[in-house]
Amino acid sequence: MADSKRNFVYGLHAVNAALERAPERVLELWIVQARDDARTRDLKDRADRVGVHVHSVSGDALGKLVGDVVHQGAVAAMRPLRVASRSGKGSFMSVRRSSSRRAMRDLCSRNKASRRAMAHHLS
Repeated sequence: MADSKRNFVYGLHAVNAALERAPERVLELWIVQARDDARTRDLKDRADRVGVHVHSVSGDALGKLVGDVVHQGAVAAMRPLRVASRSGKGSFMSVRRSSSRRAMRDLCSRNKASRRAMAHHLS
């Protein structure tokens, strides 16, 4: 049974993007023990560089953590997004597991759009 009280990002590309673009939001990382390839070693190194604790676990343990999803052997627990309210005080917004991929995709596309706008501005 998946833990519904935590926000997870799963899959090699999504976890890598979270560590690259929002390392301050990544709380913990779980990687399947049996997986020892260049991509998982890179994830472990990146997590170590930003101070994220890496757990080496079984595939069954990951399944219990996030449920029946294609996690590719990598799962990250994420800090909730902070959203500004009209009062000026921030509040935390929880991203549902089903929308976590969409949230990560939106974050990545905003960064691409910002880079394009900056490149256009500088040219």
